[in-house]
Amino acid sequence: MKRETFFPMPWGGMAFSEDQNAGNPFIFLHGTGCDSVDWQETFACLDGGIRTVAVDFRGHGSSDVPQGRFTIEDLADDVWALIEMLGCQRPVFVGHSLGGMVAMALARKREKIGGLVLLEGWSTLSCATRAFRGDRMFGSLPPKATAAIRSKSADTKSRFSDLEWQFFWESVKAFDATGFLKATRVPIWEVYGDAGRTNESERLLLVPARGNIFWHWVKGAGHYLPHESPAQVAGICHQALKHVVHGNERRLD
Repeated sequence: MKRETFFPMPWGGMAFSEDQNAGNPFIFLHGTGCDSVDWQETFACLDGGIRTVAVDFRGHGSSDVPQGRFTIEDLADDVWALIEMLGCQRPVFVGHSLGGMVAMALARKREKIGGLVLLEGWSTLSCATRAFRGDRMFGSLPPKATAAIRSKSADTKSRFSDLEWQFFWESVKAFDATGFLKATRVPIWEVYGDAGRTNESERLLLVPARGNIFWHWVKGAGHYLPHESPAQVAGICHQALKHVVHGNERRLD
């Protein structure tokens, strides 16, 4: 059973939840305007023995709202401070959207990372708009679920001043992981919904073809994969765990 805890940081308390399982930990990082609650359906689909930690970024979910400016790199440093406190060894980061970008920001300056599962974790933010066709954001989610996501996002953004949010968002817009993806040896699972996919999507996502990068397209899904496709997300996490533990990963179908 997960328990919510607050990790004291200079800017306030960072909320996170964890279980008491052993083994390689999976660190779940949510998207912009979301929080750790959004992983509940994914957790329900995971094998019971997987150790999981779910984090609320600054000002998101149950975490305190910081006073002053911060960047995407600060979010990465927050997560790493928590990892060190928990004593996690070779963690695998599962990041949705912003969470995937934070995971890459962290991994490009830290060692001993077990792997990255990037759920539409953009190489650059501009990929989000140019790699797909049409309005695909909410995929096949029903109106009630879409409204709940929109409401939570608006509530989160309202906790910050306009200047603080703009400063943060400029750092997200400036984020560029293409150099990291070309050089890293960390195993990476690039996961996207195939709604709006075109023949040019893979090229426009700026993900290099390398032996340590495994692609997975989720049929019919849009951007919010933890909400639309929790079973598929859990299945990819199981593949990642198999690779980290046994080193026998094969390319995903």
